[in-house]
Amino acid sequence: EIIATVEGMMAPPPIVKRQEEQEDPDKNDFDNIIDEEALRPYRGKGWDVEQVQISGCGHMHSIKREVFAPADCIVVESNMMLKTSRELVNDKAESDAWLVRVAFTEE
Repeated sequence: EIIATVEGMMAPPPIVKRQEEQEDPDKNDFDNIIDEEALRPYRGKGWDVEQVQISGCGHMHSIKREVFAPADCIVVESNMMLKTSRELVNDKAESDAWLVRVAFTEE
């Protein structure tokens, strides 16, 4: 089981890059900024981050505790608003329907 915010399925939270952090000298400024923005929210304990190369798309960061794309899963728990009004997931994801617990149907 994982906990995922519906907002998190669309995009990670916005981040501001800190200048004092060490940057990879082999990357250009754009690559360093993209990597920093993708990973900053998940640098704390408990996050398992895996980076993969996607053909023609550059690097993609997969955050294993958060759902960012459609996957085969079952909602096993949600906040009270979603229990009575499931359409809020699509209509008011950021304000009323922000939390669900899902279980993947396959590993």
